[in-house]
Amino acid sequence: MGCITAIREDLLTWDQVEERLFSPNTLTKIEELNLHSTLIEITNQGIMELNLLQRLNAIEYEKSMDEIENLLKTFIKEQK
Repeated sequence: MGCITAIREDLLTWDQVEERLFSPNTLTKIEELNLHSTLIEITNQGIMELNLLQRLNAIEYEKSMDEIENLLKTFIKEQK
């Protein structure tokens, strides 16, 4: 959630977020730790979609960020 907010508020660039969260290394660690499948899905979506959309289509990029944010909110609520 923090990374999505930071991008939207121009506090981090996509490249900085990719280094911190949406990277193949992060995905590998999540899989190795056998964390919830939703976290794997969200990380994978971030890796695959956001990088491409940011460069090609600003409207779809925002929609994907909204979708990832909503998935995270739902996941967090379900964990309570």
